[in-house]
Amino acid sequence: MRSRNVTAKKGNSSRYLHLNSESRASQKRVPLSVRRRKMRILFLILVILALIVITGLLSWGSRHPAFAVEGVEVNGTKELSRIEVKEFAEVLLNEDKWRILSRKNIFLYPRKQIESGVLEAFPRAMTASVSLSSFREPVVVLNVKERVPSALWCNGLDCFLVDDSGFIFAEANELSLLKGFYVFEGGVVGDNPVGLTLLPNHFSRISKLMNEIESIGINVESMNIENDENYEIVGEDGMALRIKFAQTNEDVISNLRAIMGSSALREQDIEYIDLRFGNRVYYKLD
Repeated sequence: MRSRNVTAKKGNSSRYLHLNSESRASQKRVPLSVRRRKMRILFLILVILALIVITGLLSWGSRHPAFAVEGVEVNGTKELSRIEVKEFAEVLLNEDKWRILSRKNIFLYPRKQIESGVLEAFPRAMTASVSLSSFREPVVVLNVKERVPSALWCNGLDCFLVDDSGFIFAEANELSLLKGFYVFEGGVVGDNPVGLTLLPNHFSRISKLMNEIESIGINVESMNIENDENYEIVGEDGMALRIKFAQTNEDVISNLRAIMGSSALREQDIEYIDLRFGNRVYYKLD
């Protein structure tokens, strides 16, 4: 009897140990989803570290003296200050604060930004082109072409230079006032019109019309914009030609030739000729 009891106890003990070992094994086993999540996190950390290292190397390389722009050279300025234009370009090149890559690098310098920035900051500049002199002695070469005045716009107190497209680009000096430019008045709101375009849809055509009027013996002095529909061209003798913007140059010149050839107006002082009504031309003697 004793031997059977002992055997039974031993059997129970072995089953207990077996169950206990299985329980510990199940506790140590990590689910596959958890292992995959840990691997993804580890991979992400490695990628971030690699990006930091690569970015640091690129930043260091972009600032290496062997690839740095050595300076700025400005060509083509006449009325513009070459020093001011050069300093403006240098400021754009040296804007490296909080930038990973250097803007003074010969492969990364802001060519387009310098070109557009010069045109915006200096209205007198009509074009600006940037290039690199060479890779051995890299210098940013900025070629500027200035606007040429063809007329004046005046507001009664001050006059400003206008190019052949109608763009107002600078205040006129005393020398400019003596060059015999046509004077335009009206059509612009504000005391400082620099940077605005005068009559963007009509300026070139009306400038040509003023030259054509000169060719038939009327000395033109100015053009006054009355409103969106009408304007006047005024001669040196004070005679005004009243015209609509909608009229073509050919119609204006044709009617003007006809009225000026009339015997009734020969050697007469004329206050105005109104050409706004097609083939019907009105005038008033002074």
